[in-house]
Amino acid sequence: MAISDMRRQYSKGSLSESDITSSPFIMFDKWLKDAIDAGIPDPTAMTVATVDASGQPSQRIVLLKDV
Repeated sequence: MAISDMRRQYSKGSLSESDITSSPFIMFDKWLKDAIDAGIPDPTAMTVATVDASGQPSQRIVLLKDV
């Protein structure tokens, strides 16, 4: 089986410019509420990615503790 045959179509939602609010905090609150309401496992899990002084990237999974 080809890897391309295993892909899912992600057609449940989209983000258009008309959906964006002027505040990223309001957008985040909406996205978090939507994830909780949808029953998504670990809706507060997220990836934090950084780079060091030499440009080496690093990432880790964290759980949001507070907003």
